[in-house]
Order: sequence, then C-alpha cells, then structure tokens
Amino acid sequence: MHSYPFRFLREFTDFLSFWGFCAPKLSAFPTSVTGNLLLDLMPLMFIPAAVGLIEKFEELKAILVPFLVITVMSTFLVMTITGKAAEAVLNGKEKAGKEGEEK
Repeated sequence: MHSYPFRFLREFTDFLSFWGFCAPKLSAFPTSVTGNLLLDLMPLMFIPAAVGLIEKFEELKAILVPFLVITVMSTFLVMTITGKAAEAVLNGKEKAGKEGEEK
C-alpha cells in the first residue's frame, strides 16, 4: 500500500482505481459532450488570473520586459517538451505495432 501524507490523496487514488476498474462495464459518456463542457468552462478559469494581473499592473511595469520574455520562453519550452513527448509516445506505439506484426 502506498504511503500518502494526507488521507484524502489515498482515498482519491482508491476512488480513481475503482472507477478505472468499473469503467469498461459502464456505458461511456460521449467524449465530445465532456470536451465541449470543459471548453465552455475554460474562460472562467482564466478570469481570476487576469484580474490579478490587472490589479498588480502598476507593480509589474518595472519588470514588464523580463516578465514577458520569461513568459514567451517558458511557453515555447512547454510546447516543445509536450510535442517531443507526444512524438515519443506515438513512435513507441508504432514500433510496438511493427514488432507485433513481425512475430
């Protein structure tokens, strides 16, 4: 059994494990419905952050250029790492499929 610092984490992972086990037996909720719901709710998640930036804009003026440079660089870094990870997963699946066909 895993050792979690908080009981909630253990219960949450147990819950996910249970639903992962039961999921094939349940009828699947359409993915498009869930995706559309999340896309509809996404703008609401960014409003508090934008308001916080607007409120602190006077303080950010002094470090605006370094702030923007770090933001752009970290965005490209995350996009690159995500793309490379996706390529690695896809290449791994292709290799596994080819090895399965050869046997």
